[in-house]
Amino acid sequence: MEKFIRLLSIEIFSKFVHKLNAIQFQTARERYDYMISEFPNIVHHVPLGHIASYLGMTQETLSRIRRNNA
Repeated sequence: MEKFIRLLSIEIFSKFVHKLNAIQFQTARERYDYMISEFPNIVHHVPLGHIASYLGMTQETLSRIRRNNA
C-alpha cells in the first residue's frame, strides 16, 4: 500500500510541476494545443470559461485562439 501511495503521489506531483511550467513558459496557443492533444473532446463537455481558467488565460484569448484554429 505504501508503494502505491508513493507512486501515486509522484504522479500527481509530476503533473502539477508540468502544469506550472506550462503556464510560465508556454504561449497561450501552445497550452491550448497541448490540452486538445491530451483531451480532444473536452470542449464538448466543459464550459469554455472553465477551460480558459485552467489554461491561465482569459475567455477572450481562448476565443481568439479557437477562431484562428478553425
